[in-house]
Formats: sequence, structure tokens, C-alpha cells
Amino acid sequence: MRILFVTGGAFAKPFGGYRSRALTSFEYVNRLAGGSSLLANESLFRVFARKERRRDLARYAAAGPAPVYGNWLLPERIPLFGAINARLVTRALRLVARLERPDILHVHSAFYPRIDAGLKRALGVRVLLDYHGSAPEEAVMNGLCRRGDGRHMSLKRLERVCVMNADRLVCVSETHRDELLAELGTAAPPVTVIPCCADTRLFSRDEKAREERRRRLKLDGKFVVAYAGNFPAWNPAGETAKVLARIARAFPDAHPMVVCARAHHPMLERELVAQGVQGGGFTLADAPHERMPEWLSAADMAVLVRAESPVNRVAFPVKLAEYLACGLPVVATAAVRDAARIVAGEGLGVVLRDTGEESLGEGMESLRALRERMALEDLPGRCAAYARAHLSW
Repeated sequence: MRILFVTGGAFAKPFGGYRSRALTSFEYVNRLAGGSSLLANESLFRVFARKERRRDLARYAAAGPAPVYGNWLLPERIPLFGAINARLVTRALRLVARLERPDILHVHSAFYPRIDAGLKRALGVRVLLDYHGSAPEEAVMNGLCRRGDGRHMSLKRLERVCVMNADRLVCVSETHRDELLAELGTAAPPVTVIPCCADTRLFSRDEKAREERRRRLKLDGKFVVAYAGNFPAWNPAGETAKVLARIARAFPDAHPMVVCARAHHPMLERELVAQGVQGGGFTLADAPHERMPEWLSAADMAVLVRAESPVNRVAFPVKLAEYLACGLPVVATAAVRDAARIVAGEGLGVVLRDTGEESLGEGMESLRALRERMALEDLPGRCAAYARAHLSW
């Protein structure tokens, strides 16, 4: 069986949830079964025109054992460019399919609208839609449209066509699957739930790295609470800083640590200081994704803060798997339903209803009780074991 993975925007940023899910699944499937290839649809201006991003794609293609093909597209804010891109994707699919002869297209969300029933027949493939989340609601969250306006409704119609034209759906969460089945009923294609997982060969608790990092940062005796990742619309920086600061005020030995792109550091410093964390009482760092396990190993706990929204309700952030794989219990908000279910149901952290003062106060009491049990229950070991069993690629 030969599989052509089709992605859109996986190389537009150094790392992120989309890239992690799309590329890691491609790598693992090829390692286990062989016969895979990748068509990376990327922005002409955001990737090709930026030397470091173009080189990133070139290095990835050169390093891997499976063929990787690049396809350059125009920004779709201009309607005419959308039509041109549809032709460019169709052309690329036909060319790559002629070379690779895939049986299955494993499409990661963005480019499935280009693949209609006629093209499926022409290519002789079945289509698996890896459905990361609700694209129309993400467009609303990113300010590209308003809920209920013409663009939003057009995206909703297009989303339904994509779903109904797929031979199988993969959803990242049980919540998303249940909402889809409730909406589509028996007309829905078969659905498999595969959460966003971690590469547990890379993400694991490293005691040697922990000791070295904590010694270098003078964190001995500190209760280090980490956030790792950047701040797209669904990861609110202000609310994340609020939760970290509330933990720091509740526990004198707490030390917030945020590992993210350097561009966010001035804003985070302002937020943390404004929330009552003294300068020097927190760490801000920048690290490539492959070095993230070293930083997470230095922490004692991590936070996953998202606000209530249709996007977050059905999401499954990859950072949950990475946190747990590194042995970190998680303080999570209830907005991400599957993450909250795992954290609460498996006793792997604390779930906050929201980031209001009453909820935060209750959460600090729960966290105090959890800290007392951490060593007795080997909570870091249980977190890592859960990740290896359920959230490993």
C-alpha cells in the first residue's frame, strides 16, 4: 500500500501543532510500512521567498528516506488566487501520483477542497481526511470572517463537502468525532480518533538534562511550572501568564518558565510583572523543537490554558502529549474537552473550569493537594507511562 501525504503550511513556521502532527505521522508511517511520499503545498511568499524557510523544506527533503515534493501557492486572500491555487494543486497531485502511484491520499485538512470525486477517480485513490479541527471556526478566531457572514457560511458548506467526499475521517478528539456524528448521522464516513501524539523517542524525562538545566538556571529547590510553545489565537498569552502568576503567588517556591519564540518575551515579561511576579522570579527562553525535552525535563509541572470556544472544544493540543511524555502533570482549563477528561480522569493534574478568580482559587487548593501526593504516587512516572501507552506515535 502506497500513501501520499498532502500538507499545507507545514513549513511556514519552525514548529507547531500542525507541523508536528502532519510530519511525524508521515515519518512514522514510512518507517513502519514504507511506500510513503509527501506533497508539501507551501506559500510562495511565506516559504519560497524566505530563505530560511525554503532551506528548511530543502533540508527536510534531503534528509528523509521518502520522496518530498514542494508546490508553491499564492495567498488566497485574493479570490482569483484561490482559483489559480486549485489548478496548481490539481496539477501537482497528477504529477506526483504519476511518479509515486499512491493508493491513498492522507490529506491534512487544508487542501482537501481541491480533491473532488472526479480527481479521486482519475488518480485511482481513496482519500483519508485528517481533520485537525473546525476550519470555519478557526477562520473566525483568526479574524478572517465573522460567524454567520458570507465567508463563514461558504467555509461551512465547503467543510461539509470535504467531509462527505472522504472515504474515511481521522479526528484528533473524541469530542470532535461525537459532534460530527451528531450533525451528520448515518451519512458520515467512518471515523477514527487519533489524538495529537508525541514522538516518545524524543520526548521523555531526562534526569541528567534536568539536573544540568536546573543547575545552570539556578532552579534548585524551585517548583518549576512550564509553558512550551507559541501563542496563536487559540493559545492566549495573557491568560497563560495569568495562570502562571497565580501559581507563583500561591506557592512561594514556584518559578514560571516559558519556552517560546523570542519575539513574545517582552510581552510576557510585562504580563507576568503586572500579575505580581517579580523580575528574576521567572524564566523566558527560546529553543528549537528538538531541544524542548531538555527544558521540559527541568520542570515539575506544565500549564495548558485555552478559553472556551468551538475551536478549543474539539482540539487536542500536541503539547499535552509532550508534557506528559516528559513526566509533567498538567494544569489545564476545561475548554479542551478531551485534554480535561484525560487530566481529571487519570489523575494527571488539575483541571480549571476557567481563569476566573473563583476557579483559580479552587484550582490552587487542588494543586496544593496534588503536590503533596506527587512523590508518594510517582506522578511524573504515571504521566510518562500514560503518554507512552496512549499518546505516542
